[in-house]
Amino acid sequence: MLDWDFSFLLIPTRELVPWLRLDQGAARRMMFRLDSRHPVGGCHHQKLVVIDDALAFVGGIDLAANRWDTPEHRVDDARRRNPWGRSYAPYHDVQLAVDGEAAGCLGEIARERWHRAGGDQPPRANEEDPAVTPDPWPPNLPADLGPARLAIARTEPAYDGRPPVREIERLYVDSIAAARRYIYLEHQYLSSRAIGEAICASLAARRGPEIAIVTPLLCAGWIEEGTVGLLRRRLAARLRAADRHGRLRLCYARLPGDRARLHLHSKVMIADDRVVRIGSANLSNRSMGLDTECDVQIEAAGDPAVAAAIRAFRDRLLGEHLGVAPWQVAHAMHVTNGALFAALDRLGGGERTLAPLAVELPRWLDWVMPPALGDPERPFESLRLVEAWSPDLLRDPHRRRLVPLLAAAGVGLAASWLVRRRRGALTALVGAALSWLALRELRRGANLQSDCKPCSSRVEALA
Repeated sequence: MLDWDFSFLLIPTRELVPWLRLDQGAARRMMFRLDSRHPVGGCHHQKLVVIDDALAFVGGIDLAANRWDTPEHRVDDARRRNPWGRSYAPYHDVQLAVDGEAAGCLGEIARERWHRAGGDQPPRANEEDPAVTPDPWPPNLPADLGPARLAIARTEPAYDGRPPVREIERLYVDSIAAARRYIYLEHQYLSSRAIGEAICASLAARRGPEIAIVTPLLCAGWIEEGTVGLLRRRLAARLRAADRHGRLRLCYARLPGDRARLHLHSKVMIADDRVVRIGSANLSNRSMGLDTECDVQIEAAGDPAVAAAIRAFRDRLLGEHLGVAPWQVAHAMHVTNGALFAALDRLGGGERTLAPLAVELPRWLDWVMPPALGDPERPFESLRLVEAWSPDLLRDPHRRRLVPLLAAAGVGLAASWLVRRRRGALTALVGAALSWLALRELRRGANLQSDCKPCSSRVEALA
């Protein structure tokens, strides 16, 4: 289990000290590590789960509290409660499950990330156990698509001598330029300069696709609203200015009566019934060049079965937001000859719908707003020295080795304080207790490091 060693600015929205809860008290068959091997100001934003190199999940879903929901997104759902018993707002996200060779490729990405974070290179599922294990595909998860070719796109910043990887940005730009009839984008953020330029170029063309962009009504929290929220307003104004032919719609998913705000966290693109893309990358500058990201894109490439699966996913997703059945979306797209906006107008207007998003940016605010310090496109060159000179001990994501040092420091401070007050017996007692705790943590760390071996089993590639 590899977790991003998150910034202290995000403590109010994160679980505290996961390294203490999971690392120090973990079962011996589980290895946990915090990963801070990224440029200053960046983060690890990939969301991957890989099982035996035979099944993998990739998308926007975090393994965290306040994430569970159903596609109905009921305003009052008694089941939507976090581990502390408190209710939270409806939550929307999308994830993709794959098997076969694609799962193995995602396993390679996970192994490389683990190795970079300081862990031993985990073996592949078939390296230690030659026995074939049962198919790990969940029996209650129907597959939407059979054998198909797909692309795995990554973002990796330049760091520790490695060159940058900007596959996600390039694939987005190429896919937007290739679309002819419609583009549906559903994203948590909308602030990327490169993606904004690609959309503006498409809108400015005499003929081009209709582009519907669904984002949240409001950003989550004042930090996001004051950074990427303002950048969304700026980019939205520029997209509208470029929309000379009326081919742009900015929307948010409205719930019945607007009594609750849907937290939209997904990262999805569908284009022309021939392209579907699901992953972790937002339409933000960070996701294009500063953070680590992973997306999967499937293209029909003339295969009618793949095109049918993409249409079915589109119908389910739009039907969820419009409060109608998928077959109604399919019928509306058929009778309007595939015109996305006409189908949305035909089905919209209900209590649950895709409503126009009003995100205006006053001209004076656009003029005085500073550059996107909170959403940079690449690592800060001025902070390279910080990365180079940071002590390895402080940057090591595996915090276990700090515990005995802190305990030893506590022994010294306590002993010094007590000696100054001439309490020899109490000094010896406290010193012995703290020393025992320090040795206990050292031994626990050694046991976890030596006894935690990754489970492995061999699974044949699934058709």
